[in-house]
Amino acid sequence: MGAVRIQPVAHSHGNVEAYGLVLDTSEGRVGFVTDARFSPDLAVHYAGCHLLVLNVVLKDWKPGVDHLSLPEAGEIISAVKPRLAVLTHFGMTMLRANPRTLAAALTEQIGIPVVAAGDGLTLDAAAWSAPPPGLPGPGGRGDNASGGGR
Repeated sequence: MGAVRIQPVAHSHGNVEAYGLVLDTSEGRVGFVTDARFSPDLAVHYAGCHLLVLNVVLKDWKPGVDHLSLPEAGEIISAVKPRLAVLTHFGMTMLRANPRTLAAALTEQIGIPVVAAGDGLTLDAAAWSAPPPGLPGPGGRGDNASGGGR
């Protein structure tokens, strides 16, 4: 994988301290939106991510619950515009509604590829990769600063 820059992202999640991560790797920028209450600032913190993984507990927004819902995840994905988004960490409302079906519908709605994670999911970096400026690409050359990004 080579050089990796790691940036923690503080999330609002009730009375507990919670963080997501942004990883800048030779394959591209990867964001992990862990447990969080929705905020438009989340899209700002994860801007430029090529792969965005989001914990989506709720199918529909529910007041007073500090977890992302599917519509909120769609809003974040639409703003960030990753090459691929992965939904994970499903609650019962998501599971009952079939996460794969919901991910396919969200893809249709927002025009960005969205998949639902499942046990054993692996992703080919070719589906989302684009090295950020300043980090060497998969071949080890640091020449992507001249336009090899998004």
